Amino acid sequence: MGILSQRRGYELAVPWRLSLYGASLYYNPAHDPSMWHLGSFGTPRFSNLPESEYYNAPVQVEKYGGGKADYIDPYAFRKQHPFIAERLPNLRAFFESFNFPVTRVTARTLNGLFNIGGGYHIDSKDTFSIRLNFCLSTNGKFGLSYQNGPVVMFEPGDAHMVCTARHHSAYASERCNFQRTNLIVDVIPWYDYDPILDGWKPNQYFGKIHPYDMVEQGIVTFG
Repeated sequence: MGILSQRRGYELAVPWRLSLYGASLYYNPAHDPSMWHLGSFGTPRFSNLPESEYYNAPVQVEKYGGGKADYIDPYAFRKQHPFIAERLPNLRAFFESFNFPVTRVTARTLNGLFNIGGGYHIDSKDTFSIRLNFCLSTNGKFGLSYQNGPVVMFEPGDAHMVCTARHHSAYASERCNFQRTNLIVDVIPWYDYDPILDGWKPNQYFGKIHPYDMVEQGIVTFG
């Protein structure tokens, strides 16, 4: 497991957040290498904000600035961490099985002793990226909650498409001595990535088919 087993990520980016940890598996090459393993765990420049304000700060561009190359920019986290190829060839093969570009992949472990949910937030617009949530381990008490909406419970092996344009949060029905782990994968539906030019260009689906419909119609595939 190596780097995945270390308590990194949120506890470095956000001092008051000790219940969520893991590793960024894709990184923003504009970041210093010391940030590659935790860049998709939040925005360090917001770490001094209270919890009530932290979650919504990234989308308040007019107030806080930023946006491009920030945590919520899925196009920025476009490079696969080198340790994937070095140590986890099966995981690399899984990522390469997607027929659309994969970005901002994160392994996230939620400690059930400390966290029972909360922290509703919005990530990227649904036309920017498709958020896929793969449940690796759970005990039946963890899921995803939409604010003023349903709670979706997870089972090991489940793959859920998350509406990141709605306020959502990790959910636990009660405190428990269990560490739930999910693999979070963002898929870019409307753009192709050119690794030589290190740039993005619209693909044939841009503006024609909604990303969620692309998943439901089997246009987006993996495995």
